[in-house]
Amino acid sequence: MQQLTKISYLNQIQSQQFDIELMSEDVGFTLDQLMELAGQSIANTVVQLNKEGKSYNKILVLCGPGNNGGDGIVSARHLKQFGLQPEIALFREVKNPFFNRLLNQCKYNLVPIHYEMQDFEKYDLLIDAILGFSFKPPLREPYDKPIYQLKTTKTPILSVDIPSGWDVEQGNTQDLFTPEYLISLTLPKLGVKSFKGRHFIGGRFIPLKLQEKYNFIVPEYQGSDTILELSNL
Repeated sequence: MQQLTKISYLNQIQSQQFDIELMSEDVGFTLDQLMELAGQSIANTVVQLNKEGKSYNKILVLCGPGNNGGDGIVSARHLKQFGLQPEIALFREVKNPFFNRLLNQCKYNLVPIHYEMQDFEKYDLLIDAILGFSFKPPLREPYDKPIYQLKTTKTPILSVDIPSGWDVEQGNTQDLFTPEYLISLTLPKLGVKSFKGRHFIGGRFIPLKLQEKYNFIVPEYQGSDTILELSNL
């Protein structure tokens, strides 16, 4: 674990604006690229946990309708390629052509896709990719039911960027679930400052010029690693 004394945290507006700038004509990233990088970081986190002795083989990836869900879908493809057994839960039919392309990639990798609630206890690990940093309360159907169910499950949870339903700046204000693991993307959000579980970060793609422009304090990744673990700050 890398011991850090400082790292930049982002509020909701900063998170949204930074994503927009990454995909601006000047910077040049595409949504596909960012999701690919995020999805691989999520999958690499699971691989890291398994290297430490966990046995997270059968994994349910809970995906919402936004970019957080897209990150989850991409992670499922990587997990399958890594030899694990991911499945995807969507909770409703997807009409977005972009998302359908991601799902087709998973189908061709033989990743099962569900459109209804699953028994969380059948899985070794749950990946929470339902709601991201754009979420504003209240919780709405059909995502409220699985988020409430996450509080009672005994299956370990890895949340993507911020636990679903948490306030991006204030944290767990609605007394929802607390995951065992968190993978922050780009930089952590203000709402997870008090998170006490194992906290990973996947943001090695932040351009150096933008780090300087915004005076971001970014951790130093080791070797060719795409993730690192943060101490509780």
